[in-house]
Amino acid sequence: CIYNWRRQREHLRLALLVGVLVGLGLSCYGVGIIHTSVARATLLFYLTPVWSTILAFFFLREPLRWNRWAAIILGLLGMLLLVSHDRSASLNIGDLLSLLSGVFWALGATLIRANDETPILGMTLSQFFFASLFVIVIAGFIGPVELPDIAVSLPLLLVVVFASIFMMAPSVFLLFWASQLLSPGRVGLLMMSEVIVALMSASYFLPQETLSALQWLGAGLILSAAAVEFSSET
Repeated sequence: CIYNWRRQREHLRLALLVGVLVGLGLSCYGVGIIHTSVARATLLFYLTPVWSTILAFFFLREPLRWNRWAAIILGLLGMLLLVSHDRSASLNIGDLLSLLSGVFWALGATLIRANDETPILGMTLSQFFFASLFVIVIAGFIGPVELPDIAVSLPLLLVVVFASIFMMAPSVFLLFWASQLLSPGRVGLLMMSEVIVALMSASYFLPQETLSALQWLGAGLILSAAAVEFSSET
């Protein structure tokens, strides 16, 4: 970004705004997943196609046909079933943050799609900066933030550096690139491969994370909402 600063500066305001929105989304998701189950956090985040459909209608002037209304209804019903317990439906703080993460991501994706000339590198740098800032703020708002034990953290440092440079940074870069080419709803759907991986890995590595029959039905409705959203664009 420094090397290409002249072009980055022309789009600096928009890159910062995208960074704030997407950074908020990913930090809400990162903190939320600590306070709720992996399955619930992932599926609540992937209500994104619902929010993307609504935002695309207001900001991108995309038409709302019957199948898009169906996607919204399916997604919201799925959310209610997913967060339901045996006695009543409720949201804990992790669920709420996971839900907000999808809203912020949808806002950011809509903004990226509406401004497809903005340099991707600047938005990626901005997103990582604000995600790092907001995750501290959000975690501190929920409870006291404790510094990690250096003795425990140092052996993991290489793993963290590898994951950050070779997994997270390229992933965000590619997501922003795809968001400039595709509608927010379709990007959200294509990202839903994470849902399958998350549910399978959580059930294998975290046996305490089990969903009731109604919650599995809610998960199915959310996935169906994304499929309906995709069909509305084909």
